[in-house]
Amino acid sequence: MSEILKPCPFCGGNVYNDFKTVDGKTQSLIGVYVICQSCDMVMRSEWLPSENSFSEIIEINNKLIERWNRRAKSE
Repeated sequence: MSEILKPCPFCGGNVYNDFKTVDGKTQSLIGVYVICQSCDMVMRSEWLPSENSFSEIIEINNKLIERWNRRAKSE
């Protein structure tokens, strides 16, 4: 289950979660991001082959959210 993203630890701004796909020379890759709407701070997962299953991508996304929330200031 996905956690709620905490505010940006640098500016306190709202953040959102996004997925981006890029075409590489031999395969397409997916990156999972957390992005601050105020200061544009970005945290990204490692690039994943687009052939990964949906559940694997969601698992990576959840780990990224956990990492982001560990960095956020206490409320």
